[in-house]
Amino acid sequence: MKSRINILIGLLLLSECGFSQTAAKSPYRFWRLTAYSGQASIRANYRAAEYHVGEYNSKQKDAYFNGILQVRTQSFFVHPNFMLVTLNGIYNPQTRRNSYVGVPDYSEKVNSEGIDASAIFFKKRKLNLTANAILNNSIQNVENISRIRTKTRQYGALLSYTNPVLPLTASYTIIKASQQTIGSQRIYSYDQHVFLATATKSFTEYDRHQLSYNHNENKSQQTDSNSAVLLSQNAFNTLDQLELNDDIAFDAKRRYRFNSNLSNSNEHGTYNFKRFQANEGLTLDLPQNFILSGSYIYGDTRQDVYKVNYQGEQVSLRHKLFESLNSRVFFEHNQTSQTSFRDQRNKYGLELLYTKKIPKGKFTLGYTYAREYQKVKTDENNLIVVHEEYILSDNQTVLLKKQNINLASIVVRNISGSIIYQENADYFLIDRSPYIEIVRVPGGLISNNASVFIDYTALQGGTFNYYVNLNTYLADVLLFGRKLNCYYRLMTQGYKNDNAPENQILNYYSRHIAGVKVDFNWIKAGAEYEYYHSNLLPYFGMKYFVSLQKSIKKVTYSFTANYLDFQMTSEDSRRKDLDLSVKLAYSLTPAIKVDFDYMYRKMKGRGLDFNLNTSKLELTYNYRRLLIIGGANLYWNENVNSKTLFKGVYVQLTRNF
Repeated sequence: MKSRINILIGLLLLSECGFSQTAAKSPYRFWRLTAYSGQASIRANYRAAEYHVGEYNSKQKDAYFNGILQVRTQSFFVHPNFMLVTLNGIYNPQTRRNSYVGVPDYSEKVNSEGIDASAIFFKKRKLNLTANAILNNSIQNVENISRIRTKTRQYGALLSYTNPVLPLTASYTIIKASQQTIGSQRIYSYDQHVFLATATKSFTEYDRHQLSYNHNENKSQQTDSNSAVLLSQNAFNTLDQLELNDDIAFDAKRRYRFNSNLSNSNEHGTYNFKRFQANEGLTLDLPQNFILSGSYIYGDTRQDVYKVNYQGEQVSLRHKLFESLNSRVFFEHNQTSQTSFRDQRNKYGLELLYTKKIPKGKFTLGYTYAREYQKVKTDENNLIVVHEEYILSDNQTVLLKKQNINLASIVVRNISGSIIYQENADYFLIDRSPYIEIVRVPGGLISNNASVFIDYTALQGGTFNYYVNLNTYLADVLLFGRKLNCYYRLMTQGYKNDNAPENQILNYYSRHIAGVKVDFNWIKAGAEYEYYHSNLLPYFGMKYFVSLQKSIKKVTYSFTANYLDFQMTSEDSRRKDLDLSVKLAYSLTPAIKVDFDYMYRKMKGRGLDFNLNTSKLELTYNYRRLLIIGGANLYWNENVNSKTLFKGVYVQLTRNF
């Protein structure tokens, strides 16, 4: 640790000495410091929490101290275009003392430190090289009983060759991490090597092609020879991925365009996974304002005994008549087959959208008709569903597509797959047998109208096929420069069954939505009535919202409220959601600012009884480069048979240089 602190102090002294030197007229110099900055900060927190789950009660106290010393520098050797160097360092000591019921006076200390450096050679040349290194260490001391040392090392280089014939980039990165409990043989290590190469080529000014290759080797090992049960887990995987992207225009105005994406992945080792994907698209701008577009998607995935094959085609013809009428006809074909599941869907339809200017505003009428044929064949076993996409909206009931789903198997992720959302924190699951409803938790990690991927298993079996008819009508009136909006929507869904097994319940519905919105600069408000007549989940009710946001001299405030009150007809129960948010900022002086935030969320209904309150008060004082922050926060949550009360205060001093 002392060596890292000495390096930070050396960087500070070096930066001062570097700037104290008289700048020479010549840009050439053995070494010159061109910029430096940094931050020194300390923060102290005290927190107390109470948990009540049924008859179980727990209390916790937590004292936390955190310090940061960070230095950032930039310099060059010989000339800025020869070797430009960035060198940063950070030292972060932390200490924590907790007190739990049954486990009093728990203490923990963590010291972490790190240095990262990068150098760019020949920055303004066609051929340039970037090298970087990141070194991080930390030691965690728990009650002076166990000490855990973590080391992370990352080294890499990027070579770039810019030229008009074939621009190339290639990078190689090594990541090594290890974690060891000092005094024992319990060790976890991770080793990753990544090679990435990309070539870009354009034969004319109308086309662009990119070929990339990714080779990734991962190795992890976990051992514990002192364990009563010998623990030794090793995993080694190699991934090779090749991807080709093409974008071709056949004329200068890009009226005729073709795009393509081909990718092939092959992962082998402890886990075996193969996937090939093709996505082809063609768009033609035809005379008389017609646009013809088509696409083809193919996917083949193999993972041990699990196989999935997917094909999809889509063709659409658009037309625009003057500035008022837009129309589209379309056809879609999709088929999926996997080890225990086969699904075929054919869909065709028509879309019409008519827009007309009227005195003081605009009038819009729309209609969509779609007819879909679906044929499904499953074996009598658990169907594995992977990456099924849904959009979670506060204004729409979302049911998972399959029936008889195993609740414990549901996993919800973001689109990239990097975040796994938590039930009751980010979303709720409600049993609407035989379907499952998913509800976004306001204030969680899932934002409104966000797309998510959901994995699950469902007990399926049998063969069935049917037609589904979908109709959508809309009417919209905008008046007084969009200050007033009145609208109506009608959506219907019906089926014509050729063969449906008894365990399948199809959702017949008609959904009516009528609403009004007003927008007067700093005031926005609206009300909406919805009537959802369904054989599966019928309901009716009102939605209201209001938003105020304004600045008056030294005060800035905002207030938002959303309220939903629905009657669930089939269950003889109500669903009520309330969402309130208040933000207030007051500048006492140019250097002193007070911020207050409060948020209340309540969700009540069948399977739901959720109450959440959060509040925060913060005072900020900024004197030259010294920042002083003090604050307090309060959090309390009540849900079915559990209660949580959290209180905390904190103070932070930060000096920037």
